[in-house]
Amino acid sequence: MSGEAAHIRELESVLRKGLGNHELQLVEYSCRPLMPLGENYGSVVLKVDATIRPRENAKTESLHLVAKTVNATDKTMATWSVLLPKEVFAYERVLPAYRQLEREAGVAESDLIDVAPAYYGSRMSLDPRQLDVADDDSLFLVENLCTRGYYNCNKAEGTDAEHAIKAMTELARFHAIGIAMKQKKPDLFREIVERSRKGGIDWGQMDEAYRILLDDFRTQLHDELKANLAVIEESIAFSMGGKAYSEEPSEPWATICHGDFWLNNMLFHKDEATGQVDAVKFIDYQIYPYASPLKDVAFFVNSCLNEETYERDTDEIVDAYYSQFVKWLQRLRCNVGPYTRDAFDEELRRQALREFPLCAVAVKFFDKSIAKPKGEARETSTDLMQQIIGSKLNERCVERILRLYRFYVSKGWFRR
Repeated sequence: MSGEAAHIRELESVLRKGLGNHELQLVEYSCRPLMPLGENYGSVVLKVDATIRPRENAKTESLHLVAKTVNATDKTMATWSVLLPKEVFAYERVLPAYRQLEREAGVAESDLIDVAPAYYGSRMSLDPRQLDVADDDSLFLVENLCTRGYYNCNKAEGTDAEHAIKAMTELARFHAIGIAMKQKKPDLFREIVERSRKGGIDWGQMDEAYRILLDDFRTQLHDELKANLAVIEESIAFSMGGKAYSEEPSEPWATICHGDFWLNNMLFHKDEATGQVDAVKFIDYQIYPYASPLKDVAFFVNSCLNEETYERDTDEIVDAYYSQFVKWLQRLRCNVGPYTRDAFDEELRRQALREFPLCAVAVKFFDKSIAKPKGEARETSTDLMQQIIGSKLNERCVERILRLYRFYVSKGWFRR
């Protein structure tokens, strides 16, 4: 589908509602697929460039948008009718509530948390009575950040310390606000948690990936992994059926997490004058869980750093996260007593062990060259996922998984 023109029915009505302007006129628009095969498994992602007129006789304006809709031709592991309302709730309720909490704590308007693209509206269907099932006309619209100079890092290679620290410090703030919300606005926080428990993921394909990976561990990698294989087997067993994702978090760490915190879901920006990274935005809030914040941290540092950064700078990156996490808890007038560095390090170890199977599976997904081409027939995202899951580890993947394993050993993270 890449490069082919697409069509969105009644785009104007969504923009009118999303922008709160019932006089808005959609003059014209173009629409094309944005993501190549295998870069997004839960929905169709489109690049939309629109020309609008805010009101009659007004000058036209340009909008550059990203649209997500149901993947009607591909059976994916995601249930769009669950994930779409969940992401809408994140944009319409959670993120604005986080900004309001910061306002009430005295944070200046210009300094409020800003880690998501601008939201332009959504719908489940063209039928306003259809509230529970997302059909082919479902739609979710946000700003296309790339038109403002934002960019992704290469997930196959991993990122450097500068990008990682920017991502971690903003993530720490996001996590800290959730804990502050839990303490200061418990009723709203309970509502957010209730929404977070709506999963929308069929874990069957991931379970297959874990089973194949475990077979690789027991055969292809047995000699190196044998000292900790029993612990790894327990961790994989706990990951089956999404148990690691839905595990009830323990206090005081329970907060709202991103839940899918990898390089495809963050976009960075550099200052033109200095060339330094000055901003990051997170996207895809559709599976955010109620969990330990160290779940996001453990997955990111163990799957998204390049080789040099992983081996040299991980401690600095984790230190930056912890410093910002405590800083924002203090700024939001929360008790930081329970969040000592020793308690933090132990929680990171526990979550890193939980995340080890996912980090190892991610090695295959981040390097799609492991997949066997289907041939002349058109592939779907599910086809590609099955090829990746079913493929044996190549030399590059073996090297990266062993690097992951050895890092865990060096940190003592396989300790029960």
